[in-house]
Amino acid sequence: MDHLEMLTIKDACQSISLQFGRLQDERRHDDLADLMTADACYVRLGEELQVEDFIAWIKTTTPNKTTHFVTPTAFSVVEEDIAKGVTYYTLYLYNGEEEKPYPLEGPFVVGEYHEAFARTDDGWKIQRREARIIFRKKI
Repeated sequence: MDHLEMLTIKDACQSISLQFGRLQDERRHDDLADLMTADACYVRLGEELQVEDFIAWIKTTTPNKTTHFVTPTAFSVVEEDIAKGVTYYTLYLYNGEEEKPYPLEGPFVVGEYHEAFARTDDGWKIQRREARIIFRKKI
């Protein structure tokens, strides 16, 4: 694989991570499935959810105002049809009634997405995403 192809793969995969957080923040949950393979798995709090179950679960969450900040992905594997890496994230959450700008007390969660991407006929998609919480706001 040449350097340009490797950069193209990394860019496509990082773009998916950015889009994923944005769609969550916009509560466009059905669109999340388009970023994932048909057999994708999302792991949260140690529970593995298939893509359909993940979408069903996320639709039940409280409609808080959220903003996900994600870093570029630190790739450990980049091959022709698969890529793996870690993307750090910070989640800001507000569940009050005030309008923008929302009061800020710091991040709600800081963590890592351990991700596996796969090339499909429709481009790169998330095949597995494990959200690991590193820091969480005291409640």
